[in-house]
Amino acid sequence: MNWGIVYPQDYKKAKYYYELSANQGDSDAQLNLGTLYYNGKGVHQDSQKAKYYYELSANQGDSNALLYLADLYIFGKGVTRNQEKAEYYLRLSANQGNTKAIELLDILNKYPNK
Repeated sequence: MNWGIVYPQDYKKAKYYYELSANQGDSDAQLNLGTLYYNGKGVHQDSQKAKYYYELSANQGDSNALLYLADLYIFGKGVTRNQEKAEYYLRLSANQGNTKAIELLDILNKYPNK
């Protein structure tokens, strides 16, 4: 169920609670907090903070955080574009069975340096 349909979304409140959990080492909260910063929801958009929280979550093995780090390097959001780093993170994510990472790796292999 998507609670955002039933209840109004409050990104600032979400940020508050995600920060509490993220500071206690919760990888899901770190991922979600990174995504708030990436998208600028309830916070000023900040790719560097997104990267920071994605890295915290990725260091705990979260495959989506690894995928999102790859995205930063593919598109150069807050970092210098770097296909090697993008592929590195995609491989780590794909090795955990993340289907989106597998699909992106396939695309990067078919169309290198595009």
